[in-house]
Amino acid sequence: MTSVAVSPDSQYIVSGCSDRSVRLLRSQWKTLLDVCCDRLRYHPVFTNSESIEDIEQRKIAIAACETCRKYVWSKEDISVYAMKYRQFTRLSAKEGRQSR
Repeated sequence: MTSVAVSPDSQYIVSGCSDRSVRLLRSQWKTLLDVCCDRLRYHPVFTNSESIEDIEQRKIAIAACETCRKYVWSKEDISVYAMKYRQFTRLSAKEGRQSR
């Protein structure tokens, strides 16, 4: 996805991709979440959140990934993701949370 726009009344969202495809969707929260999670599934922010130096930005990325896991991804999606990246989202102990 290379661009996203929301209609002034927030009823529709349109996305454009590098393959020149354009998608128009009704902006229901579940639809928006599905699209975002699908597009970000293999983004470096999700696959290697430890590479983000800013702790607050890392926490945002981790929260987004956990939201996708909770509301969108199937158990199979989660298993494949975890096996491929050998992590699911982790904060180091010095940041106050234990690794998963």
